[in-house]
Amino acid sequence: MIYSISDRLDITNILDKFPYEVSGGQRQRCTCARALVAGAQLILADEPTGALDSISAHTLMETFNEMNRTLKATILVVTHDPFAACFCNRILFMKDGNIVSELQRNDKTKDEFLLDILFLKELIKDSASERLIYQCFRCFSFCLKLGKMEA
Repeated sequence: MIYSISDRLDITNILDKFPYEVSGGQRQRCTCARALVAGAQLILADEPTGALDSISAHTLMETFNEMNRTLKATILVVTHDPFAACFCNRILFMKDGNIVSELQRNDKTKDEFLLDILFLKELIKDSASERLIYQCFRCFSFCLKLGKMEA
């Protein structure tokens, strides 16, 4: 299992390295691999795609999605990346500690859902403290922290 996950997250070549010997993105992928190998039922991930290139970020989000489907794991992710959110089925938008809106993916593709996310993000853009909480069915969830956007 360790080797299949490390292959999938492209970290097999660094399994014998210490954290100070690898990049930030490799450390992030190693942290996610540890949670996957341990069979965690709850993963709290703060900016898991923040130091990753787009291919690695997509692979990680697909891995989280698969983990949710197969292990029924709950994954809570705090991110600035709307793309990461489009892997979800349900999004709760929070502002100043209150839920202000909700999106559900239903039968939409990731691309269609991403457009919905970006549109609603633009509608509630007036506060730097905005947070989106993404919750997919089967307890797969994300949280997106928004920065203030210019019109």
